[in-house]
Amino acid sequence: MASKMPMRAPDTCDATIAICTYNRLHTLPRTLQSLAALRGPYSFEVIVVNGPSDDGTTEFLETQKDLRSFANPEANLSISRNIAIANAAGTYVAFIDDDAVPEPDWLTR
Repeated sequence: MASKMPMRAPDTCDATIAICTYNRLHTLPRTLQSLAALRGPYSFEVIVVNGPSDDGTTEFLETQKDLRSFANPEANLSISRNIAIANAAGTYVAFIDDDAVPEPDWLTR
C-alpha cells in the first residue's frame, strides 16, 4: 500500500498542485482537505491563486500552513494559471478546480 504524500515539498518537488479560486470559500476547504489524502510515491506542493475574492477566502488562506497562496487582482483564470506556473516548484503542474475532490491516487494516473 502506498504511503500518504506530504502536503508540501520545501524547495523542489515532483508536482505542484495548483488551485485557482475566486469567491469559493464554501468549497475550497474540502478540496484542500482531499489533497492531504493523496497517496503515491510523489512529493508535491499546493499553490492557491486567489482572485479578488471578497467572501473570506483571503482570510481563510492566511490561516493555512501547508500551502502557498498568491493573489490575482483580476478575476481572470488565465492570469491566475500563469501566476501558479510562474511560482511552481514542481517538475509538473497539475491544476484542480476549487470544488473538486480527487481520488486518493489522482496524481499516479
